[in-house]
Amino acid sequence: MKIALCGLGKAGVQLVRLATERQGVELSMAFCRDGSDKAGKTISDVFPYKGFSSPIFELKSAAEVFLRDKPDVLVDFSSPDATMELLPLCAANGVKMVICTTNFTSEELALLEKTAKETQGFGLVYAPNITLGVNVLMELVEETSRYLPEFDYAITEKHHNRKEDVSATARKIAKRLENVLKKPVPVNSIRVGGYVGLHEVMAVGEFERITLIHESFSRQAFANGALLAADYLLCRTGYFEMRDVVMDYFGKR
Repeated sequence: MKIALCGLGKAGVQLVRLATERQGVELSMAFCRDGSDKAGKTISDVFPYKGFSSPIFELKSAAEVFLRDKPDVLVDFSSPDATMELLPLCAANGVKMVICTTNFTSEELALLEKTAKETQGFGLVYAPNITLGVNVLMELVEETSRYLPEFDYAITEKHHNRKEDVSATARKIAKRLENVLKKPVPVNSIRVGGYVGLHEVMAVGEFERITLIHESFSRQAFANGALLAADYLLCRTGYFEMRDVVMDYFGKR
């Protein structure tokens, strides 16, 4: 499986690391923002992993690069602007996408889904909630709400102090609860230190409380989920979310 990477931050570093360990995975190229000093270098020049001669290209050269050396899947840890620039190029060239980026507008999310469903030979996984564990948490939370709809529910999410927005995962948990409970579920955001990501859901009744927690200790959890999603896409086309990937993964075990 030939992988391209867009987004050379902390999650991107972990994807490179896992690519060195996974049989059958070739990290063939990476993309950086236009004007970045990383352009023209190799992955080994930028990341502390030897043996990667794979080139790093500016985003604006993606169309030309895909004509020469097309990857199977592009894993995107970048930004909404970069994702929306890559979307038509990937769709036109049959490069499937695992989109781990957050903060899309509702119009952009609709376009992601429409493009994936209507473009022959193309597929994408939209996965802002990319880890295995947090998707299991969401299943447990939804099941709890079905058993105990009379309880009060609240979500707390903790992330590093550079994150400004409410986490997409917390919003997703709230949406799934609200679909069952038919009432709003509050989300509390805490920004402190270097938290990679923690999500806590409380279900509180008159005499008892259930607390469900998922915490990512390392962004390697994100990279692992991204590679699972890429593998899932290899033989599929259309629009998927991480729930589809996880259910398939556990169904095979």
